[in-house]
Amino acid sequence: ETYRYAWNLGGLPEADIYTTQDDVIICLHDKTLARTTNAPDSIKNKDISELTFAQIRELDAGIYFGSQFTGQKVPSLAEVFEELKAHPEWQLYLDLKKVDLEKLGALIEEYGVGRQIIFAHNRQENLIRFSQIAPEVRTMLWIGGTPEEIRGKFQAALDSGFEGLNQVQLHLHH
Repeated sequence: ETYRYAWNLGGLPEADIYTTQDDVIICLHDKTLARTTNAPDSIKNKDISELTFAQIRELDAGIYFGSQFTGQKVPSLAEVFEELKAHPEWQLYLDLKKVDLEKLGALIEEYGVGRQIIFAHNRQENLIRFSQIAPEVRTMLWIGGTPEEIRGKFQAALDSGFEGLNQVQLHLHH
């Protein structure tokens, strides 16, 4: 529902992506369920990779955001791609957390949504590799840190000729 809401506003939503124990790529902001679902104490602090998709789907991912969102489920990336595929004008920003890049590339190809994706990460080598796996996907290097760290990371990208990159995002703190 959140993605549809953002798309209908003309926005470009972000999806942090993780892989479950049974190899399903899901969209969830955190690597655990503690902050974003009603997960019981027994599993709320477990890493997503230790839980199955079925276990995660039993939970309510909307209740803490307001009663009007009660009943929302953590979506698989395939479900989000299904929505995206039906609307070629929509785009999605994927933030790599813990996902096999080959599997992600295959999923993007399966749904034919490559031109609608911006793939972001803070390690240029992952972006170079992914640009080879899915050349139609735009890549974005996310650079954060202190001003000195940002300058150094940006200089490294510049020195590489921005290899594998379509854009760079600087995350500044003030």
